[in-house]
Amino acid sequence: MDPIQEKIHQSRRDFLATGASGLGGMALLSMLARDGLFGGSASAQSDIINPLAPKPPHFAPKAKACIFIFMAGAPSQVDLFDPKPKLNELDGQKMPDSMTENVRFAFIQKDTAV
Repeated sequence: MDPIQEKIHQSRRDFLATGASGLGGMALLSMLARDGLFGGSASAQSDIINPLAPKPPHFAPKAKACIFIFMAGAPSQVDLFDPKPKLNELDGQKMPDSMTENVRFAFIQKDTAV
């Protein structure tokens, strides 16, 4: 097919993907050039003592304090994604005493159904 006709029949998705790739490439080029990792002469590259050294932040830090909120009751992400065949067996039954023995949970009562 003629290259001009090919561009005319290009879908909107292809057009946006090509445009986004071009913009992403230009952004990457400007970030690499700003950090001195792209372009320039070899002598400019030799001025870098340690490329892994921390760089100054873009803006001066203003924070005087940090508030840490700990909200009990949510399971960790590790517990959410593991397959649990035992849970299918215990579905709808009362929680076994072995699970709540000497353990205190924030929002789970001993008579709660699994």
